Amino acid sequence: MFEKLKDLLINQPQASLLRGLILIFVWFIFISLILILTNNINIENISNISKMGSLGDAFNGLTTPIIAGLTALLTYSAFHIQYRANQNQELALEKQKEALDEQKNESKIIQFENKFFELLKIHRANVSEMVYKKSTGRNIFIILIKEFDLIYRDYIEPLNENLTPNAKVNLTYLILFYGEGEKSTTILKELLKNYNSTLIDKILENIHNVKNNDIEINKQLDKVKKTLKPIWVMGQQNRLSHYFRHLYQIINFIDVEINEIYKPKTKEEKLNVVELLKIKRKYTKILRCQLSNHEQILLFYNSLSVIGKAWKNEGLISKYELIKNIPKGFVKIIDPKSEYGDIVFEHEEL
Repeated sequence: MFEKLKDLLINQPQASLLRGLILIFVWFIFISLILILTNNINIENISNISKMGSLGDAFNGLTTPIIAGLTALLTYSAFHIQYRANQNQELALEKQKEALDEQKNESKIIQFENKFFELLKIHRANVSEMVYKKSTGRNIFIILIKEFDLIYRDYIEPLNENLTPNAKVNLTYLILFYGEGEKSTTILKELLKNYNSTLIDKILENIHNVKNNDIEINKQLDKVKKTLKPIWVMGQQNRLSHYFRHLYQIINFIDVEINEIYKPKTKEEKLNVVELLKIKRKYTKILRCQLSNHEQILLFYNSLSVIGKAWKNEGLISKYELIKNIPKGFVKIIDPKSEYGDIVFEHEEL
């Protein structure tokens, strides 16, 4: 406490009034002593004990109120100093807390980015390991889009049914995904139960006949190939199911984790939605750069199917512009812009 009083009296400008009062008090005591001693002390008074007692009483009477007032003032000053010290300590603790929060946020961002790039690495590995018809990696998506177009051309387009473009895409994609077979046919019929059942049976029968014709041709060419079927008829779910699940996991990870990292620390603090979207798009753009045009087209078809509707229902494709690079006129059945009008496609920026 004495150190704080010393600081108040010597170092702090706001204590000038207190210093002045102390000087006045000391000067007053000094003058009082001189006056009392001058008027009352002589050789005779020194030997008179009663008069010396009166002198002491007079001195006490003069100084006691002043000392009491000064003591009260000093006590107040001490409490005031302690109050200010507490305020400074609270401010320092608040700054320390903000610094710790900032460090925690930086740590969370580093952890997030490590996980994100690990997921991205897994995605690239999954794509590079994909093999289909002597093609590997992302080149197989070129073949898959061609086969999608062939399925549509040979089995869907010739139908004299009043189907919407979305219904045709859904039907074509499901046939590409599941193919034709005992188990696949059961799944397809369940997923397409809202369609005309006779129509679906006819399509599957046509695919089955093509498959059998190819088997007969293969039998004539080579007995060893008697069980060979056109691979696209057998379906692509063993390749595409894992591919799209992992792709969705990455996008969902970005969407959820960034919200958690930048969530408001208090009820009064509001979330900056626009700024948050910019941060998320910084990472989803990195992911989109890994997707070829054909991958983005297949993602578009997947999002219009019943098995991939989460992409559209949750707004992930629009929010993160995941199909932004699809070239104009590349998709014939339905214009991507008609389904995702919020996306500014790359060809629109030229």
